[in-house]
Amino acid sequence: MRQYTRAIIPTVTILAALICVVTSASGAETYYMPDDGTLHDCLAIMSGGDTLIIRDGVYTGDANTMDHSHEPPDGSPEVYTTIKAENTGKAIFDGEGTRVPVDIDHVSYIAYNGIIFKNSSGTVFDITNSDHIKILRCGMGEAYNDESIMGSSLFFRYVDYALIEDTFIWGGFRYGFYMLDSDHLVLRRCVARQDRGVAAGWSNMGPFRIYSSCNTSLQNCIAIDGDQMDYYLQNSDSGLIPAVPKAFWPGGANGRTDNVHIRGTVSLNNRGMLSYILSPQWDPADNTVEHSVFWDAKNGLWSRVERHESVEMSHLTIGEIDEGYGLRGEYGNSVAAANNILCSIGMDSDDYAMLWTNNPGNSSDYNVLYNNTNNYCTQHGAHPGLHDLCSENGNAIDPLTGSPGSGIPSLKYLPRIEDGGDLDCAASDGGDIGATIMYRIGRDGTLWGEEGYDEM
Repeated sequence: MRQYTRAIIPTVTILAALICVVTSASGAETYYMPDDGTLHDCLAIMSGGDTLIIRDGVYTGDANTMDHSHEPPDGSPEVYTTIKAENTGKAIFDGEGTRVPVDIDHVSYIAYNGIIFKNSSGTVFDITNSDHIKILRCGMGEAYNDESIMGSSLFFRYVDYALIEDTFIWGGFRYGFYMLDSDHLVLRRCVARQDRGVAAGWSNMGPFRIYSSCNTSLQNCIAIDGDQMDYYLQNSDSGLIPAVPKAFWPGGANGRTDNVHIRGTVSLNNRGMLSYILSPQWDPADNTVEHSVFWDAKNGLWSRVERHESVEMSHLTIGEIDEGYGLRGEYGNSVAAANNILCSIGMDSDDYAMLWTNNPGNSSDYNVLYNNTNNYCTQHGAHPGLHDLCSENGNAIDPLTGSPGSGIPSLKYLPRIEDGGDLDCAASDGGDIGATIMYRIGRDGTLWGEEGYDEM
């Protein structure tokens, strides 16, 4: 049943199912869902390429869900079938904790725009075996998640060519953005805040999970305020115990996780989380993390793969890390670190800004290390690079103050490096050392491989 948030426009004629507004040159029609209709009514009448506009309000009940028997009709490359809020964020589908708002399968060329989905009895928004999906300016919140039901917020499995853009996730969930066994994905300007969650074990949860999915680009995404440590839990033989979510987590056991690029992203105030982990299964290749900020977290970035340049970590700003490490490589020659800032990392004697595990092929160069408990775990092969700015090389510089260098602070604001300081134009590629996140990445609305999809 709809709960109105504003008066109905009196000039609109109410039909039994749909109100036709516009017929386009392609024959596709634009409709408003009527005040006395339901989502199921509308989906039954729509044709491929049509647009359904949802007026402001909160929509509840079984007839206002999308399931395998009530799905949008397939669109086409020329025109997507679109379900759209009349006003962004003001059309809300509420599962009331007893139903799943969206659970659809085998659909193509479908777009959702401006709608909020929340309070699911499991995963909030679930799409499988589909292709060419666009989710724009939407929100998903409050997946049902406990020790027996592992609900996530937005779940794709076997989805090819999808765009998630300007979309946010909040509340309780196992995973926020969960991409499983999928390909050619773009997550652009997405935000996730995990307030609580229960995992099956080994802290298997977090805001951004790219599991056995290749050719994936995360652009200007943010994981924020993951600081609810008392509410991150996992199952064990002795019951629920504390867990540590992972803010950004590519890799998985089902298949390859190759060509995943995390760029222009931010992990901020995630005191209960590990910042990033690349899992070792299937020896993932050609992954990168660049021009990103990881600040104020429990732990840093951890690569667990075999290959030497399988993950390149460059132009990162990493700081205020509580414990463990800033950058860590394990199992093989797995980290090439260059042009990064690592400062204020660790509190105990066995914490390191750079921690390699018997991997002499790992590399560090053009990095700035300052005010860390330890800079390099030298006993296992992490050593200063020729151009590193660090106490070991006798040229350490505080990026926050510019002392004892130029005296000009380089890092006044996390997304950029100040002009005129020691880190300005000092990177190996002629850019600034540290992250630069000043502009949007990717042209709005573009899928993987389309013109401008990853442009700066």
